[in-house]
Amino acid sequence: MLPLSFLPSIIAFKRSHVQKWFVLLLNVLTGWTGIGWIAAFIWACVGKPEPKELRS
Repeated sequence: MLPLSFLPSIIAFKRSHVQKWFVLLLNVLTGWTGIGWIAAFIWACVGKPEPKELRS
């Protein structure tokens, strides 16, 4: 159940989302509310990935 609750954060990090740390923060602070989880999930899926030269 825990991986499902952090799915938005996992997606953001796998996609190298530009604001992956903010997605994680949103997920941790409001993910338990359902609406916060959906918001983090959408943000993780539609955000732009980092340019390849900036990825670490």
